[in-house]
Order: sequence, then C-alpha cells, then structure tokens
Amino acid sequence: MEERGNKNRFPLGSIFGVALALLATGGGLTWFAIEQMKSSQVSPKPTVSPSPENVNPPVSSTPKEINKPIPAKPEPKAETETVQVYWIDGTQGEVKFNPMPISVQKTENKSKTIKQAFRLLLAGPVDNTHTTTIPQETKLLKLKQDKKGIHIDLSQAFTQGGGSDVMIGRLAQVLYTATSLDPNAKVWINVEGEPLEVLGEGDGLMIDQPMTRQSFKENFDFNAEPQ
Repeated sequence: MEERGNKNRFPLGSIFGVALALLATGGGLTWFAIEQMKSSQVSPKPTVSPSPENVNPPVSSTPKEINKPIPAKPEPKAETETVQVYWIDGTQGEVKFNPMPISVQKTENKSKTIKQAFRLLLAGPVDNTHTTTIPQETKLLKLKQDKKGIHIDLSQAFTQGGGSDVMIGRLAQVLYTATSLDPNAKVWINVEGEPLEVLGEGDGLMIDQPMTRQSFKENFDFNAEPQ
C-alpha cells in the first residue's frame, strides 16, 4: 500500500527545478519586452535644415533689359521768330530809323512775343551804331493785344525830356516796335494808366489814338521812312 502511494507523488525537487526554469524564462521575456519599449520611445533625430548659404537664390523672372537705364529723350529746340526792334541811327546827325531784326522765343500768345521785343527796346542799344530817344528809366507797366489792337502802358519817365524831334523819334520807336509782327495793327499808348494825349512839356506833340503806321506818317514829318 505504501509503495503505490509513493508512486503517485511528484518529487518536490523536480517541482522546484521547473519553477526556477519558468521564472528564468519569464524574466528573460520581460526584460526583452522592456528593452523593446525603450527603443520604440527613443526620439527621432531632428531634421537639419540646410543653411542659407546652401539654398539656391530664387531666380527672378524680370528680364534684364528692364534694369537698363532708359536714355533720356533730347528736349525739342524752342522755336523762334523774328521781330524788329527800332533804334535810332547813332552815326547820323539827323534822327533816322535803324531797325534791327532780333530772334525771340515763339509763343502762341502774340502779347508775350511783343513784350520780349519791348524788354530789348527799353534795355537800350548794345553798340555805338544805335541809339535811343526813350529815357533809360522808362518801364513797361502793361502790354496786351486783343481784337481791337495793341494796348501799351508805360511809366511817367517816357514823357520827360527832349525836343520835338526827339519826341517824334521816341513815339516812332514804340509804335513801330509794337507793330513789327502786324504792321497794320492799331496801337493805344497809356502813361501810368492814363491815355497819352500830349507827349512832352509845354508845346508837346498832340497824340490822336489809336495810332497806326499810316496815321503816324500822315501826322508827323519824320526824316526817314521806317523799314
């Protein structure tokens, strides 16, 4: 009876050995699993961006020709026209006309063109072959041209000094210079805003206005025919 009972029992040493084997095997599997988890949690290496020096610059789509300087267009030359400025011949003892053609800048406004001629006239001659009967202090206060004719306003100095021949020459210089673009134009002369009725002191020249070249030749005995 005792022998049969001992055959059914598993030896205690064998059980302990199997337990150690299972424990060893299980521990190895556990360590392997932990290591795998650690390796899966390792952060990925950061991506290194290329440095700016290595990046190719963007290619501009603008044509190179646009960056070339545009040559400046030459300015058109100002158009000119010729006017006559009337001087007195300084080489003669008599008062005679000596007109001088002068080029001035051409403008659509004829008043501006005549003003240019008057500035030259009142500035005085530039050489000894010409002289003037107009006092140096004379100023052009206003000049306007309209459908009726040419209106001139001069300073008070225009009326001062000189005899009758000088006054005739003075009046002729203003009249003929003013009408150099239109010889048939009518001219009104004012002094300080008032119509010129008498030129000179005492028995001065009586002035009928408007004046024209034709009326001037009829009313005054001038020594030379203006050109």
